[in-house]
Amino acid sequence: MCCPHGNLSVLCCPTMFRPRTLVLWVALLAGCSPPKIETPPPAAPPGEDALQALVDETLESNLYNRRLNTTDHAAWQVLHGALAYGQRFEVEHEGRLVPAVDYLLKGGRLAGWNLRAHDDSDRADGGLEVILEGGTVKGQGHSDQWLAVLSQCDLERNHPLMVDGRQHVIDDLVRRAQWEVEADREASWTLIGLSRYLPIDATWQNRHGREWSLERLVAAEADHYLGQGACGGSHRLIGMSMALNRYRAAKGGGAHAPMFLADGWRTADERIREAIAKAHEYQADSGEFSMAYFDRPHFFPNVKERLAASGHTLEFLALALDDAELREAWVERGVVFLCGYLADLAEDDIECGGLYHALHGLAVFRQRRFGEKQYPR
Repeated sequence: MCCPHGNLSVLCCPTMFRPRTLVLWVALLAGCSPPKIETPPPAAPPGEDALQALVDETLESNLYNRRLNTTDHAAWQVLHGALAYGQRFEVEHEGRLVPAVDYLLKGGRLAGWNLRAHDDSDRADGGLEVILEGGTVKGQGHSDQWLAVLSQCDLERNHPLMVDGRQHVIDDLVRRAQWEVEADREASWTLIGLSRYLPIDATWQNRHGREWSLERLVAAEADHYLGQGACGGSHRLIGMSMALNRYRAAKGGGAHAPMFLADGWRTADERIREAIAKAHEYQADSGEFSMAYFDRPHFFPNVKERLAASGHTLEFLALALDDAELREAWVERGVVFLCGYLADLAEDDIECGGLYHALHGLAVFRQRRFGEKQYPR
């Protein structure tokens, strides 16, 4: 089943060929590849070596056997790929493969990659604005979405960024995000980017002269009911989890270490723990996570929604769980299900958002369980 939209080449990530070795791994580990409608019975979690091999095969096959290009695909699709694979993600450009992030930051053109430089007319130090194009599935769909992706690609604040033939730096995006932060919009992506590039105790003023801090920002995100926000509220939880991990690390406790948390950080932690419990409670025996995310158990035969729900939920869990929880059987079942489901869809064009969020979840899980993955050339 393909992505249920008109122009598959723009919205979906095409496949080149079916990776047979992955299908064999799934057959070995889970008994069969999870069908698209009926969930399979629970399978015993595989051993450490087999689980690592399964995740590695899934990550490699989707990196090498699916290709985006600068003619048919837009920034929304390409930067989702960079979210999953960082600077190693490549796109086809004029008949050759080029690193996608490097291509864009050096001034490459791509539909939806629309940045605008500001002079001193609206603030002392200008900044770079990314044009918001919500609903187009080409350009930036949420405030600071591109900043959030770039912040996860090991780029420093002084990394060069070419716009209209003039050199800027990532910090120009950071300063613009600080300037535009507001209390009445979902700030998941803003929180990811600013918690990566600012000191954890940083304070600043927005365009209206209101005082902000990362603690206030994370508290504002936590002050929404579970499930409110994009993709079942998973983006809010992902943003809070990443910021909280950085807070713990900055305070010397380690990214997932238990420690005393100040007010806003404690509120975020409570919301995260609530979501973890709901994800576990509503999970199917097969390992699939609920398509209603953290609201109730809910499963129906829609490829796009099933992949998005299990992928986003695993992405959140891989970031939020502590080291012991990450080894629990229910989490491993979720990983095996997702690898199997991606194998089942190996010959299909898949909507890029759900695909690459799922792969990002698997990449984070892999890094935390087995160390950083080295990809063969």
